[in-house]
Amino acid sequence: MNRPKSNGGVVVLSITWLIVCGAMPATSGVLKPGDLVVLDRHAEIHRVDPITGQKLLLSSDGFLTDGYSQGVAIDSNGDLLVTVSVTNRSVTIFPFGRVVRIDPDTGSQSLAAQTFPMAGASGIAIDRSGNYIVAALRDKKILSTDPTTRAESVLVLAGAAQFATRLLFDDCGDLITDGHSTLVRTHLKTGSQTMISEKRKIHPFGISLDDHGDLIVLDRLPSYLGSAQVIRMDPFTGDSTTINSDPILGFPSALAVGTDGTIFVGATGEPNPFADDGEDNLVRVDPETGEHFVLTKLGRITDIAVVPEITDRRERWKKKRRCRKRRMRSHRYGKR
Repeated sequence: MNRPKSNGGVVVLSITWLIVCGAMPATSGVLKPGDLVVLDRHAEIHRVDPITGQKLLLSSDGFLTDGYSQGVAIDSNGDLLVTVSVTNRSVTIFPFGRVVRIDPDTGSQSLAAQTFPMAGASGIAIDRSGNYIVAALRDKKILSTDPTTRAESVLVLAGAAQFATRLLFDDCGDLITDGHSTLVRTHLKTGSQTMISEKRKIHPFGISLDDHGDLIVLDRLPSYLGSAQVIRMDPFTGDSTTINSDPILGFPSALAVGTDGTIFVGATGEPNPFADDGEDNLVRVDPETGEHFVLTKLGRITDIAVVPEITDRRERWKKKRRCRKRRMRSHRYGKR
């Protein structure tokens, strides 16, 4: 797979700020560019220093306690948006989903959205208009919610993206989602879908995009055989290389790419990775050599976000133009 060469000063996009295609998120007093925001099933969300692993609890309980906290994104104001799949306690018969807004400076929570169609809410992204894009796994839909009016519409219905749990917007503006043994590109203007990962059998459970425009994918498939792996994949041709494959990744649950290109993986090596109790490893992986170590431990990691560095409009336009050229050169994707 051909990759553009780095000039040494690499700035890498994370899962969560890639999805903001317009305004860049503002930084808060607590969160600084490069910080990790880690969500876990214990109804807690932490700031983690990407170098030292030092942890700071940003918020807990409240709206996060009625179900499973699944995905986290950062909006243009620097607030955190967390999806919660509400399926336990008194609401088991009538499950629904919600998006919770969290002020990282104060930890205060507010309800940004809550609907029955959002049941099974997992991954979340934010489009260039500020709308919440949520994967509703139960109804096999991807929903768009206006943050002001809370009006909800179906962005993607079923198709190849029906089992999506993680999603992002690439530099071209296409929606990329994971699913059962596949990665899918959806062109939102036409609705057409392209299978990205047909060349390699994978079970993706975490996707991000690096500064070269390549996908960084957390492949859970080998974990059933004793280890998972992190792979780099061309977003148009599906050509891929393995960055890391090691038992330390255990049963992986989340992935993000830091502002310096470092890859962060949430994973457990415990016998029962689906148990609510216990701790997961937050593993730091070198994107070139695959060398890795446990940065810190947290309770049952479900998603990771990275606070972005601020980039100007010209830089974002260069990335968009590069992505479009790459798309046009792809024989299998063709020219739109």
